[in-house]
Amino acid sequence: MNLPIAKHNPKNDIVSKYNNFKADLIKRFWDYQKNQFPDWSDYFERPFSQDGRPPVFLVQEAWRNIIINPNASEQEKDALLQLIPESEHHKWFRSMNSSQALALSILGNLVIHNSIDCLSKLMDDEGDNLFGSAIITPNSFSMEHKINYLRAVSYTHLTLPTI
Repeated sequence: MNLPIAKHNPKNDIVSKYNNFKADLIKRFWDYQKNQFPDWSDYFERPFSQDGRPPVFLVQEAWRNIIINPNASEQEKDALLQLIPESEHHKWFRSMNSSQALALSILGNLVIHNSIDCLSKLMDDEGDNLFGSAIITPNSFSMEHKINYLRAVSYTHLTLPTI
């Protein structure tokens, strides 16, 4: 009896790798919660859960979801946290899986330390400047930009100056 040869589907490999990466990332979030917040109930909605959900900070502790230099001055901390006012936090900002919190952690720190211009040096796959000839400065940078077309909800992205 001749059985058909199963064809290899690279898409399945990509999906599998993504699922493994995501599961490992969420596991590391829970490990971080366990190691850094032994009194978890003071900071998080609930203890470890095996339902695939990442840890979620309590409303009053949401700021802890931002990576801040432990030696930062109060002025630097305030400047970083004010880049996205609490009223503009998206629904899942308190989740350790939040793209908005991650963007604020990375881009926000570049802004408050006057290093956002380093983005001007990024190149695309063809070697062209990723942001064209835009001059990126803390004054021309915005973490959020409200949109009101196509019934879209505001989303995390950076706003660059027009050329």
